[in-house]
Amino acid sequence: MKAEEAIEIILTMPAKVEKDFSAILGLTPVEILNAFPFKMEKDFSVIRNLADQIKKEADALDKALDTMCNASFGFTCDFDDFLINHPVLGRADKDNIYFEKPLFESIQVGMKEPQYTTALDWFLKNDQEACRLFIKTLADVANFPDDFKEILPAKDTRIESTSEERGSQNEGKEASKSDKSENNKKKHGSKEIDNLLIWESDGKKYGIVIEIKFRADLHNDLPCYQKIALKKISGKEPVSEKHERGFFCVSSEKLPPDPNERCLGCYRKRSLFCITLSSKVISDEEIQNNGGCPKIWHRVLWRNLMPKLDENMRYSETKNEDYRRFLSSLWRKTLTL
Repeated sequence: MKAEEAIEIILTMPAKVEKDFSAILGLTPVEILNAFPFKMEKDFSVIRNLADQIKKEADALDKALDTMCNASFGFTCDFDDFLINHPVLGRADKDNIYFEKPLFESIQVGMKEPQYTTALDWFLKNDQEACRLFIKTLADVANFPDDFKEILPAKDTRIESTSEERGSQNEGKEASKSDKSENNKKKHGSKEIDNLLIWESDGKKYGIVIEIKFRADLHNDLPCYQKIALKKISGKEPVSEKHERGFFCVSSEKLPPDPNERCLGCYRKRSLFCITLSSKVISDEEIQNNGGCPKIWHRVLWRNLMPKLDENMRYSETKNEDYRRFLSSLWRKTLTL
């Protein structure tokens, strides 16, 4: 190594490596060489080793920086992909029903669950295609059994939609018996189904009970809802038996005496599918505390239903602008509580 190269290495070194070189700044190259405690013309090993070490550390730092810059940290920075798979809205483009002008824009904050259930019933009752699509979306997100798809209402099938279907006092007595607390009256005071959808497939009637919740807790007589709906579907008085775990098996047919067979028969032979549609998660325990069987009552969150409904509506023949505007109001209601 020539002296000029050694000097160049010294001059290009950072201010601090192992020692403080501030004292030699401003000196001439010859003065710098004279300041070192060894003969530069004979031994450059110290400088050479120091330069090699600095280069290794710089290479390691460059490699670490490249790794950090290329890391994805679990999410993509592709904005187009983000809009297609928005975590709240699904496909967040101009055609998304969320961006429709809300139907209840001026009063939706003060509207309660009954107003929304009544409005939903009105739209589903007056638009059969919208009703079929709503049932299909429920089936998509509610994790219904595979054979449920075989009984979905066909295009020419008439679907009956009702709201606030009321039960008799006797139909609500089972869940009341299961709770002897002072809050019994409050917990099981509701005897009205929010929404009930009924249709016929292959000569047999089927139905879906929907209990709508925004932020309210579940205080409903779930076995009563099942009895009301089954009576309307079959025309017969349903039977119910209390399971050893506290909930009720409800059926339009005679239940077997064995508890396990009774529960399995109720599940497999059912013509009624029950759903809670809520803004917050409802647990198995909450279902059982209200007399319902967790296997029969499927829990669906608004945040999962609405993006899927928007996706399904893009390929449908439903062009009802008022219905789209109502769904925009409903979606905003579920997100702004």
